[in-house]
Amino acid sequence: MGAWGFALRVVLLGCTVLIFAGPPVFLFERRLGVFLMLAGVIGLFATRLMVGVVGYRQTMRRPWPKVPPVEDDDEW
Repeated sequence: MGAWGFALRVVLLGCTVLIFAGPPVFLFERRLGVFLMLAGVIGLFATRLMVGVVGYRQTMRRPWPKVPPVEDDDEW
């Protein structure tokens, strides 16, 4: 899995813990509870967006396959 995979799992787990810690805290301190849930949701969104962008860039930097060009097929 590697160090990056482990770090990613820790970040995702931390964001999930924030989301689930928000409602019980909300019962006693509303502003803090909302802040925890919002931080968890924004953290999950940002992490998944970052993973998608990094994966896309890695895929697009690979060498393209050497294939012959498509012949003209406008006759169908």
